[in-house]
Amino acid sequence: MSKYLKEITNIAISIGKLILENGGEAYRVEDTIRRMCESKGIENVNVLSLPTGIFLSASYEDEEFTVVRRTFVNRIDLEIIDLCNTFSREFINKEINYEASLKRIKGIQDAPSYSLFLSSIFAGMGGGFFTLLFKSTALEFFLAFIISFIVSSILSRIKVGLYMKHLIGGFLVALLSFTASAIFLKVSMDYLVVGSIMPLVPGVAMVNSIRDILNGDLVSGMGKMTEAIVVATSIAFGVGSVLGVLYFMEVI
Repeated sequence: MSKYLKEITNIAISIGKLILENGGEAYRVEDTIRRMCESKGIENVNVLSLPTGIFLSASYEDEEFTVVRRTFVNRIDLEIIDLCNTFSREFINKEINYEASLKRIKGIQDAPSYSLFLSSIFAGMGGGFFTLLFKSTALEFFLAFIISFIVSSILSRIKVGLYMKHLIGGFLVALLSFTASAIFLKVSMDYLVVGSIMPLVPGVAMVNSIRDILNGDLVSGMGKMTEAIVVATSIAFGVGSVLGVLYFMEVI
């Protein structure tokens, strides 16, 4: 087996895996891997990107090689995608040896992310500013900011599955919104709930699924869309459980 073929395909599929794990679309993953391989003389490059893995087959000097890479991480990190895009362009246009490439890939994997506090601040801003679309008051904006900040901080610390995490998030949003509206009587609980759940809504995942479907990647697109719908349903169950109990108790 050609060492050159194995090295190039390993670099390409590693970059593709990082893009897929951090919220990239299937066509972006496939196009990146294909371009990286073909730029180094690899022929018959066939790539299939699915939500849970990547399949790659290629040939070089009458030798064929197939590799499968399973993905386990599922998150949205556009900075990682940007770093992968930058590296792939450099890899295509320049001569980068195997060891240097692996070092760069390791650096991308270990790239520092936003701190828990800063991520929670951004979540708070997202929740707070969304309430302004409903012409909310300054107090409602502030309370939605606090609720989103608290929920984001709590969810970042607990280690549960994706769907359970969003169910808990919806539950906390509804509970804290009710508490805030009970303390501040002029505050609309509806505005607080709608604004505070926005940081939890899988908007990027839904958009990516639609883009995959429009690009003909039906399996990947439908898989991501199903995941986004289940996540949204989990949020609805979390919020609905609190509202249902409050309605049954005739509190609201």
